[in-house]
Amino acid sequence: MLNQERQQSSFPLEEMAHIIYGTKNKYENFIVNQKFHDSQPIFKTDFDTPNKSRQDQILKGADSTIAQSQQYRMYDFDQFDSTILCSPSIALTSVHQGMVIPAFEILASEKQNKEWMPLLRNFQAVGCYAQTELGHGSDVQNLLTTATYDQSTHEFIIHTPCVEATKFWPGELGLYCKFALVYAQLIGSNGKNQGVHPFWVRIRDQVTHKPLPNVECGDIGPKLGYTTKDNGYLRFNNYRASKESLLARFIKIDKEGQVQQRGNPKIGYASMMIVRNTLQSVYTRYAGMALTISIQILALQILIQGFIRKGDQSLRLLSSIEQAISHTC
Repeated sequence: MLNQERQQSSFPLEEMAHIIYGTKNKYENFIVNQKFHDSQPIFKTDFDTPNKSRQDQILKGADSTIAQSQQYRMYDFDQFDSTILCSPSIALTSVHQGMVIPAFEILASEKQNKEWMPLLRNFQAVGCYAQTELGHGSDVQNLLTTATYDQSTHEFIIHTPCVEATKFWPGELGLYCKFALVYAQLIGSNGKNQGVHPFWVRIRDQVTHKPLPNVECGDIGPKLGYTTKDNGYLRFNNYRASKESLLARFIKIDKEGQVQQRGNPKIGYASMMIVRNTLQSVYTRYAGMALTISIQILALQILIQGFIRKGDQSLRLLSSIEQAISHTC
């Protein structure tokens, strides 16, 4: 039934799919990736998932994340984007792959990328994107966390000055990560605020996985429909980080605390803009998948109720669906 109706559409379906997925190549990659996911038992929808413990759901998510990473270069943003819709499981490292790695590629210096990118890509260093605070989300310029340069030790003192400055909701923070990409107001040795910049800092011990001294972090608990994602909170109490923790492609600070910035300071928002763009495109496709399922169910109900009659052209499927939807809106 649905195929018959699709054939009567007034526009070329495949060309529309290319538009929805961005390009012809991205759409074809999605189809290839979806076929792989459909062939692997680990990615099959488990309808008993809501009845399982959070620990069991996390372990299942870990298995699917490993399977994806073995098949694809998930650190490649195009591959990440084309596979995110393929699995019903939520990748445990989606923030690390989709936000931290792109931010590093854009904002870290060549030396920093050379040192850290291999570790980020093979999960030897997993990080969270610690930007959002209790008091500020998308209003990045007014974040309250500070990173003050100490000229005597050549370190940054990262501090959470109040409750509103608590980092809240970053994925991978609650349970999984040992590092955090912390967005904070950079205060030079002269006391001048240089604006918000990213700092790559270790927050948990390499061996015990416990928070380091002067770091408080944890999991905020399961969310409805989002059980496996470990959104967390993070606070610093005059935590000292090395001078090299500042991602330094577009900003540098010398030993005396003098700051030099290159280019437009808004470049610091670039990685978040990539993510925002991805979210709007991905969730549009999620909405399309949900609408397709709804239409299929509604079409079946119409068929069962006898509203589609053989040879009766007065009740076309889609017109019937349109009428049904109009009565529910």
